[in-house]
Amino acid sequence: MALVNRVLIVGGGIGGLCLATALCDRGIAVDLVEVKQEWTVYGVGIIQQSNVVRAMAQLGLLDRYLSAGLPFEEVRITDPAFNLVGRIPGFRLVGPYYPANMGLSRLRLHAVLCAAALETGAAVRLGATVTKLVQDADGVNVSFTDATAARYDLVVGADGLQSTVRGMVSGVRAWVPDCMSAISLS
Repeated sequence: MALVNRVLIVGGGIGGLCLATALCDRGIAVDLVEVKQEWTVYGVGIIQQSNVVRAMAQLGLLDRYLSAGLPFEEVRITDPAFNLVGRIPGFRLVGPYYPANMGLSRLRLHAVLCAAALETGAAVRLGATVTKLVQDADGVNVSFTDATAARYDLVVGADGLQSTVRGMVSGVRAWVPDCMSAISLS
């Protein structure tokens, strides 16, 4: 397999932005396309355990990440009257001075990740996605919804449950766990 020098990431969510930052940090040219015309992120909170705290450290984003949220050490389970029923301890995977868990809004997390991707050199394009992929032995020719085209060594589909890329590659647009096969995703 040839060296990977240029990568297209389809999807600007948590996975796509983290990957863009990691690849750019390693000197790989990254284009990231996001189908939405502007960044829109649900403003709800997200709880992330120690493995994510460790991943943010590995990406060099730990200080920014920690300042964007609220660290905590354990999950406490209470009854409806707030009597403590149980505790689930967290594990500090980054070291003794960093928290086991984080709570933060998706908006703040996205802001941290987007800034990092841009600062490391990812070329981010909103309002575009893939319309056609043609792979050969040396790479992938990609056509986009904005009538442009480009060639990449690798294309990564980080475009969610209803993935356009997955549909182009496998013919299956939505991945549905066996336990949810009776639920409509339309």
